[in-house]
Amino acid sequence: MPISTKPELAQGKLGTAWPNVAASSAVLAGIAASDAVCCARSGRRSAGDSHDEAKKILRAALPKERQHLASTLGRRLDAKTPAQYGGRPISARKAMTAIEQAAQLVDAADALIV
Repeated sequence: MPISTKPELAQGKLGTAWPNVAASSAVLAGIAASDAVCCARSGRRSAGDSHDEAKKILRAALPKERQHLASTLGRRLDAKTPAQYGGRPISARKAMTAIEQAAQLVDAADALIV
């Protein structure tokens, strides 16, 4: 059964009115999708604070044609602190990018997990 994603909902009112909330949710969705792929395909996931380790584990769990998604995860992880804890609002454009990248990770999880 495919994972249901509705990025158009977040890209609408939430993404423009509450960009930090939308970007934060996108970060969490990307992390969850990455963890799901890693656990399903390799039996391990990153449990520490090292973004490099998380990318390395995901890259190893992905087929060659999807290994670029490890860099996508890295970009989402780099956005985690500003989106969730930053004192300044992020732009709606950055929120949209976060949503699109999270959707790529969720789509990969949907395709790779049987």
